[in-house]
Amino acid sequence: MTQSIASLPLIVFVVLVSACGGSAPPAPAPAQNTGACEPSECGPAPGMPSQLCADGVTTSGPGACERGADGACGYAIRECPTAAAPRACGGMVAAQNACPANEFCDYPVEAMCGAADGMGVCHARPEVCTEQHAPVCGCDEHTYPNACAAATQGVSVAARGECPQRLGAVDETCGTRGVPPCGEGLFCDFPATANCGRADAPGVCKPKPVDCDARMRRVCGCDATTYPNACSANLAGVSVERQGACAAR
Repeated sequence: MTQSIASLPLIVFVVLVSACGGSAPPAPAPAQNTGACEPSECGPAPGMPSQLCADGVTTSGPGACERGADGACGYAIRECPTAAAPRACGGMVAAQNACPANEFCDYPVEAMCGAADGMGVCHARPEVCTEQHAPVCGCDEHTYPNACAAATQGVSVAARGECPQRLGAVDETCGTRGVPPCGEGLFCDFPATANCGRADAPGVCKPKPVDCDARMRRVCGCDATTYPNACSANLAGVSVERQGACAAR
């Protein structure tokens, strides 16, 4: 009886140690193989074609023979990246809805280039275009050979076909390259230093006079015709080159 009582503390100690997690730690899991896979470890390649994704860079389909997170070798199947939602642009607060520098705001034709709060979406400017002849009128009122050519300049398409010819208004520049001719009832008035625009020096659109008096102050017009006075030349839609009659030819 005395021996049983003496061994009691030892039994209690063992029970307490077991209750407090004093058991031996579990054996470590075997290390996984992290080395490169041999093609033979992956087996036959998946019978699916590789395809170019919409971004023009990524390819979907079977990839290389690789080791996965579980340590097993296999062929990775690559998928196309999810296209980001197009970014809205334009409208009444176009400055706040501007596109990044390498993109432009592409409006649908019915949005009228953003007029009346019409919205577009940001698209990347193309780097190259075909030589297809399909003229479009850009939102900058210039004609381009096709929509791609307009997009390279960051310009959306306002309408299919060439832009209607725009005519210059009163006090607008005229008589030089890249600007429209003066509108109905106007003429291009060149200053004396412009030499009638022969050196591409510009003039300004001015209204033609309604009538002229008969005073004789002859001038030589830019069309090499002598007129009774400057008013008569302007009435004919001609600017004055110099005072006095034109030299005989």
